[in-house]
Formats: sequence, C-alpha cells, structure tokens
Amino acid sequence: VVEEPPLQLIFAFCGATMDQLRADNAQLSQQVVLLTAQVAQMQAAQPGRKCPVAVPDKFDDSLAQFPAFFGQCQLYMSRRPEDFPTDRDKVGFLISLLSGSAARWATPLLTQPNQVLDNYAEFCHQLQAIDGGDD
Repeated sequence: VVEEPPLQLIFAFCGATMDQLRADNAQLSQQVVLLTAQVAQMQAAQPGRKCPVAVPDKFDDSLAQFPAFFGQCQLYMSRRPEDFPTDRDKVGFLISLLSGSAARWATPLLTQPNQVLDNYAEFCHQLQAIDGGDD
C-alpha cells in the first residue's frame, strides 16, 4: 500500500513552486524592461542615413541656372523630409546656398522680421524674380 503524502506537504510544495514562478516572472519582466531600453538606445544611436543626393552647388544671380538649382534643392529636400519639416527650414536651406547678388538680396530678409521666411512658395517666387525673371 502506497501512502499518500499529507496535504500539508502538498500545499507547502505548491506554495514553494508558486513563489519560484513569481520570482522567475518578476526576473523575466525586469529583463524585458532592460532589453526594451537597450533596443531604444541602440535605435537612437544609429547613425543618420546618408542622403544619396548631393547638396546643390551655390546659386548666385545667374537666372539661367535657377531652374537647375531649384530642381536640385527640391530633390535634396524631398530625400530628407525630416530635415525640412517647415517652410522656414526650406527657406533657410535655400538662403544658405545663395551667393553673390542673390545672397545680398536675401540678407535683409534675415535681419528683420519678414513673413516670406515662413512661406517657401513666396520666397521662391521672389528669388526667381530678383533679376526680372518673374513671368
């Protein structure tokens, strides 16, 4: 005749097993939190992707070159939308690529409040018109 273990022993064993499972679960939960933080850190530390399009050459006042310059700027900005989320960012980028009389034209826009800095389309229209290229 096989004797059954007393119920107290069974309850004690089940209680110890449950305690161990709770401890294991808590440890696994901590590991998930740590790994999630590490993944987020690694994703944040990833180097920015390289843009396969070169930064356009500087633009002076050669109106004949404006369409090519403007097209190159559009292409560059379209490949890096995260760098140009606002009209002001786009206008600033274009101004940074101006030289000669085009830069002299844009300088006053930067030295005093001017709404054209927040209106990319209007800025481009005015830039194209500086040497009488307005249609």
